[in-house]
Amino acid sequence: MKTDISRDSYKKEKNFGSVKLQQGRPLLDADWNEQADLQLFRERSRITDSIGDTGAPLEGGGFGIAVGTSGGNPDLAISAGRMYLDGLLGELESETFFTAQPDLPGQSLPDTDGQYLVYLDMWERGVSALEDSGIRDVALGGVETASRTQILSQVKLLSSGAVSDPVPAAPPAAFTALTATARGSLTARALATGAPATSCDGGGYTGENNYLYRVEIHDAGAAGSATYKWSRVNATKAVEWVDQDDLALTVQASDANLLADFVAGRWVELIDEGLELEGRKGTVARIEKAENNRLTLEAASIVHYDPAVTTLEITDFNRGVRRMRLWDGSTGIAPVPGAPAFLELENGVEVRFEADADYRTGDYWLIPARVNTRSLIWPCETGTGPLSSQPAGVSHAYTPLAYVEKSGSNWTLLADVRRRFSGLGGVTLAYISGAGQEARPGEFLPDELSVRVSRGPEPLKGARILFTVASGDGLLEDPITLAPASSVLVGADENGVVECRWQLGQAVSPQLVTAVLQNVSYEASVE
Repeated sequence: MKTDISRDSYKKEKNFGSVKLQQGRPLLDADWNEQADLQLFRERSRITDSIGDTGAPLEGGGFGIAVGTSGGNPDLAISAGRMYLDGLLGELESETFFTAQPDLPGQSLPDTDGQYLVYLDMWERGVSALEDSGIRDVALGGVETASRTQILSQVKLLSSGAVSDPVPAAPPAAFTALTATARGSLTARALATGAPATSCDGGGYTGENNYLYRVEIHDAGAAGSATYKWSRVNATKAVEWVDQDDLALTVQASDANLLADFVAGRWVELIDEGLELEGRKGTVARIEKAENNRLTLEAASIVHYDPAVTTLEITDFNRGVRRMRLWDGSTGIAPVPGAPAFLELENGVEVRFEADADYRTGDYWLIPARVNTRSLIWPCETGTGPLSSQPAGVSHAYTPLAYVEKSGSNWTLLADVRRRFSGLGGVTLAYISGAGQEARPGEFLPDELSVRVSRGPEPLKGARILFTVASGDGLLEDPITLAPASSVLVGADENGVVECRWQLGQAVSPQLVTAVLQNVSYEASVE
């Protein structure tokens, strides 16, 4: 996160329980932030230990998908409520549509017919008063105090098949690749002259100030094609971009002293809220002339976020607050070498990118440099030397929500695949039996599909379960009429048990039956 901190001192592997202030000692931002991180880790660990990696509560759960219309056009409605993912809490205050998401504005549905996986992408970003002016207390005359972190919940689509394809038993390979892609690592060092590469003593930092260096990936790709940029102050120096006259840009800042850093020769990145929420890079350029709050960019230096665009227009940055952020270095962005080699940033600070790895736009590393020791605060092992580290962020978590289908102008909900859970003492729909059976095509499975409904330890007699053939051409037997149907509604017995017979289809293809709790006051599903 681009926030003005001295360092990030939290280390999960140290198993610290809390931070204790001592009398008469300085209070550092790192101490305060480490206490917050310790509490956050415990909270998120409790969540995942209780409900697993993902889940929406039966009561108050959100992110259910339905087909609807928005502005007279077909759209996907996203229900209000909460959902947990890798310990993160995502929440929608009110129902919204896919094309009008608060955390992912400006999206549109695909034009191509086919089946699509609807999934949730949840991640955390830093927010300063530049992004949200409500953080700043006007009583302080424009001074910014603490920053915030914000959890973003973004619903996205991914192609999962053709029209009329059965609902997959597992997410498509493209979804699995979102989390399976190996992320490149980085090594940092500041060796004293003549020191061996295995030294952990440092001594090579020659800067005159304590800095928190930030190295961030600009263009995604493998080593050899990816690019990076860096800042000595965690890229915290940024102003709002409010107007344009050709290449002369007008900016404003709550702290007038901040403008003093925006001088000729410095590199800046232009970005807006929409680009940041989409995890995209901005446009990079060098300042040619600085006159108060009017900054003129060097035409030949401009590298637009869209390679197909060769001009700089403020209308290309019209989604939310426009920002101009300072970066250091003599070239703005630089290539990640295909072969691993140490690259000097400045003042003896060197970094090496791992080869044979992929890098994502926004991947970043934080490197504290200290004057007293002339060294970096960086993991190091005696006899081995500085160690490589995975990016400090940005970390994304993903979970499937539903499968939908587009055919012409019609959208259809095929299946809700959210995992649901009940609170302590809440309603639970649990699988009992039915899996692992064998039968010939067109025949009934030997045993019934069986689930159990309960509230806490007590069975919930009379609860209604809707069994539905979600994939394949099989049929279910109505327990009252014994008639075949693609879906049947069955009530729970005195033990809370609900059973249904399943006749397999003739086609040799994936076959799936879902069981959904239908009572108005609660809802759950199993497959």
